[in-house]
Amino acid sequence: MFNKLKKLIKVPCYFNFKIIGYNKNNIKKKILKLIKKKKIKKFNIKKKNSYKNKYISFSVTIYIKKFKNIIYFYKNFKKIYNVKIVL
Repeated sequence: MFNKLKKLIKVPCYFNFKIIGYNKNNIKKKILKLIKKKKIKKFNIKKKNSYKNKYISFSVTIYIKKFKNIIYFYKNFKKIYNVKIVL
């Protein structure tokens, strides 16, 4: 899965992740914790709630220096409780 992506992306670059889950307070805190764990300094997070506030989505843009960090974030964002989709 990541082999095709690796051929298309040249690092360093800004990479955007879309994270969708249930509207719970802990999701943003856990996203920030993962970013800080990798000591990323250049990032941006935008939050959007669904119409009925049942779901929440985050657009997370991270400055990636190594391709393995894309894989790290993709796999670990999926592990966050209440996260349903990572794109």
